[in-house]
Amino acid sequence: MTEANEMIDVRPGWHIDPDTLVPVLDDEAGFRQAHADDPAVEVLIELWSGQPGRAAELLEPLVSDDPTWRLRALAADVIGARGNPAAAITVLEQLVEQHRYQPPEGILAQHLGLAHYAAAAFPAAASWFRRALDLSTEPGADSALAGSGQFLDRALERVPETISHTRAWSWGVAFLYDPVHGDVVDVDPDVPVTTTPTGLDVMVRHAQEYDWANGQEGPAVTTMHIARPDKDTTPHRAVVVEATLETPTRSLSIGDAEGQILVPVPAAHTRVVISHGDAEWCSPDQVWIDLYAGT
Repeated sequence: MTEANEMIDVRPGWHIDPDTLVPVLDDEAGFRQAHADDPAVEVLIELWSGQPGRAAELLEPLVSDDPTWRLRALAADVIGARGNPAAAITVLEQLVEQHRYQPPEGILAQHLGLAHYAAAAFPAAASWFRRALDLSTEPGADSALAGSGQFLDRALERVPETISHTRAWSWGVAFLYDPVHGDVVDVDPDVPVTTTPTGLDVMVRHAQEYDWANGQEGPAVTTMHIARPDKDTTPHRAVVVEATLETPTRSLSIGDAEGQILVPVPAAHTRVVISHGDAEWCSPDQVWIDLYAGT
């Protein structure tokens, strides 16, 4: 992990604030000179000087003339800085999907991680920084991806010890595994949880299970309550499974093909205790996942 006051990225004329991960200008004239060939240099200066409204005005004609992925990503940054992080995240999600398995994917994933970080969605930010870090070793990777590991550390440091993660699960199953060394396990639909040393899956409420009797509209959702308790205690709920996962990166991915979050874990082996409010596991909409240091 990086120290809280350590500079993450220092470049000619600017650096990244180690707490907010926002670029900060140190030498405007030097920055302008170093980026004289960049048509968006004035946009960056205004944005990084805390003037997103002016940055938007300067950027609009550039995007209209040449809507490259880079300028569209910059537009998302401006949108987020103007107080609409949800819209910025939506734009960047679309850009990542459009450039999947293409050279820009890594830097777009980093932008998306920064947008989630700015919105204080640290588990989602960590997941995208992990993706950017994984792509940083690809041939032709953008040099800016070199900071993704430190961004990842920052995001994981800020994940609360207890979080609640609510979303619709279109496949009715969530996968838990180390993001580098783990595996997506084969699902056994006859059991609530399938486990292996390198991954496990949890059967949850399927998104199509509408609860019309209660007037619910839209996809059904499941809330996962994820905690790293200080003490090794047994939950006051029905324990469905207890398993130990290999987590060499000291992090755990929780998600499916439609999205993941990343949370820190206390050790290279993690004891996972999954519990439920009822003794019978039947399409639960509430799942508790407690994470302990394993042996």
